[in-house]
Amino acid sequence: SWVFHAAPLRHFDRFYSGVLWGVTYGLVLPSVLLLAATLLVAWRDPLHVAAHLALPVGLALFAFALSAALDVAPPFSREPRPHARSQQMVLSMLLMIPTGVVAFGHYHLRHRPSLLLVAGGCSIAVALLAWTFAGRSIRSTLLTRPFEG
Repeated sequence: SWVFHAAPLRHFDRFYSGVLWGVTYGLVLPSVLLLAATLLVAWRDPLHVAAHLALPVGLALFAFALSAALDVAPPFSREPRPHARSQQMVLSMLLMIPTGVVAFGHYHLRHRPSLLLVAGGCSIAVALLAWTFAGRSIRSTLLTRPFEG
């Protein structure tokens, strides 16, 4: 937490949002591109690859934004909390329910790639809306709450 107290930063919310975007661009995007390249080599059908990846990518971006919006705390900025691990496990299990629904729907729509692309586009749009909510939540929380670290 010393970074948030000692660094000459005026806007901690922008710093934290930058960290989240860095993780998104540094982890999620390369993973998706590597998976897409592998599937393109294996299947040689870009529509098939897009149909398989659009919905899971939207769900992953939504889950990441949701977890950032629900637990807004800069990394290492608060004291250890008892039962934090159990809260994280409950959040993970709650995120597994929509993942199971998406997997079930994806399996049943596997012969309709255009419908899968539309569903994937909708899930990515919902994820982008969730990111705007997460950004607002991060800004308001970090500007009004003192750091505990």
